[in-house]
Amino acid sequence: MTEEWVQIDFDISYGDEELATERLCAAGLPGWESVDRDGSLRLRVWVLAEDARRVETALEGLEHQASVTPFRGEWVYTASPIRVGRFLVSHLGGPKPSSKTDEAPIVLAPALAFGGGEHATTRASLRALEANVRPGDRVLDVGCGSGVLSVAAALLGAGSVDAVDVDPTSLRATRRAAQASDVDVRVLEAGVEEATGPYDLVVANILAPVLVELSSAIMACLDDDGRVLLSGIRKGREREVASAYPALSVVSEHEEEGWMTILMSSALRTTRRVGA
Repeated sequence: MTEEWVQIDFDISYGDEELATERLCAAGLPGWESVDRDGSLRLRVWVLAEDARRVETALEGLEHQASVTPFRGEWVYTASPIRVGRFLVSHLGGPKPSSKTDEAPIVLAPALAFGGGEHATTRASLRALEANVRPGDRVLDVGCGSGVLSVAAALLGAGSVDAVDVDPTSLRATRRAAQASDVDVRVLEAGVEEATGPYDLVVANILAPVLVELSSAIMACLDDDGRVLLSGIRKGREREVASAYPALSVVSEHEEEGWMTILMSSALRTTRRVGA
């Protein structure tokens, strides 16, 4: 498989760091390298060449300098799988994960779609799914990105998994991930409005403002005793997000690297730590 990759370096001020990283998350970046440059910060990312303009656009309006250089992207296909709980996350064309009976291999397609296992919110969401998906659950993945959470839910024994995203790249990536991981995931082209449910579990690893904006749509397709697993929330904004779901109670919260993951339910009252 030969695909052209590039390295993009952004030099920004420290005051713009949080906004810049939130925009990179929203653009589908699973992670980046941060380097201190004596009074400024350099953010370095690696993406397919076809996605370079999309990443640059994400930071428009911020004072920054960007440079784009070709990069050998073989690391995507040779890097060792990332272990999160019982999951092993690898990329299509890369080394095959081991086949121990207690492991659940997730194979993703290289694409600018969030959720490669590197980011704290993805890891926390995977552990939370492992603790909370019940056999036969009807699951909806809102903002499916790479498809990693959709595939994980299917591997955990969900009865059905629907996936939605506003980004066509993410929809294609989720289809490829489901096929490569040999699980059934239904990708809904029309977005969350097409997700009629009712669902036993809705998972959404997005960003706080989007979780608030989509709260009514998510609640409309949730079963009466359903659960909602929300991630991508900067620490300090979890109350804002939870208040957008007034019919639900917070069951558990988990922080990882300054990001919060919360589990909410209208029926489940026993406090349980996410990912325990």
